[in-house]
Amino acid sequence: MELLQPINQKLLPENIQLISGPGCPVCVTDQSDIEKIIYLSLLDDVILATFGDMLKVPSSKGSLFDARAKGADIKIIYSPLEVVDLVKKNPAKTVVYNAIGFETTAPLTAVLLQKLIEEKIGNVAIYSSHKIVPPALKVLLEDKESQVDAFLLPGHVSTIIGLKAYKFMAKDYGKPGVVAGFEPENILKGINKILDQLLEGRPKIDNVYGIVTIDGNIRAQEAMEEVFEIKDTMWRGFGKLPASGLEIRPKFAKYDAKKEFDLGFETKPAPKGCMCGEIIQGKKTPTDCPIFGKACTPTKAIGPCMVSSEGTCAAWYKYDDNSKFKI
Repeated sequence: MELLQPINQKLLPENIQLISGPGCPVCVTDQSDIEKIIYLSLLDDVILATFGDMLKVPSSKGSLFDARAKGADIKIIYSPLEVVDLVKKNPAKTVVYNAIGFETTAPLTAVLLQKLIEEKIGNVAIYSSHKIVPPALKVLLEDKESQVDAFLLPGHVSTIIGLKAYKFMAKDYGKPGVVAGFEPENILKGINKILDQLLEGRPKIDNVYGIVTIDGNIRAQEAMEEVFEIKDTMWRGFGKLPASGLEIRPKFAKYDAKKEFDLGFETKPAPKGCMCGEIIQGKKTPTDCPIFGKACTPTKAIGPCMVSSEGTCAAWYKYDDNSKFKI
């Protein structure tokens, strides 16, 4: 959101353009995963625990908001660890946790599973849509149509994976990268560092977000390593990306919703007209989309980029004071 506030744009020269990439977990969650979560929420004796941003994400099967109207028992949580109390309070039901997010959230899901095992709690299943950031960056770097000169890298994710996770960007692709936080001042510092690198012709990975280290949070990485294995997975806008998803290891299969439930049904593609996928890749801006601000607004969103508070379209709609599309 901070990247798109007008104050930031106005402080920058016209030849510096900020492009939002795949930084919103809700926005990159594939249509097939959304439809399967909706299906699970409607099963008898199931409670779905999910983050609030997922509630109104549309699909060919409606949304979780629609499912709730049909009688689905859906609980909004703010941390994966809240699932433990939810399970204990509902021993006669199966709690399905809709686990989305990047490396920032995945360690908490790992700790949740460890706690469930430690306390021998069985009436719970985790549907993991967790994804890791570096493979998506690699796809952007290898895209011959891309005109991106440098990358502002996510501060929160970087506290977990460390600066070393990005070294390939400068070493193999010659692109500068700077880890920054979300405040305008920190973003501007990051941009300044990038400009220095571009002017000097020496790309590297730098940091202006103080708490990030080279190696990251080792304990969090170890928790993820114990619980998850890295697999190919579907991303909205990208398709299937190799080694980019975190799936629950086979030894924990009884806690894996994808193993415990029959989810082999056919899912449908994203709605026509929505350009969320191309916007996530930085190839289009929201105003390039024919339905932005018209058929698709925050109150009647068609794509996840407008639904999520972290989505590019929602931010653009809120902060772009020159938008002629608002109604």
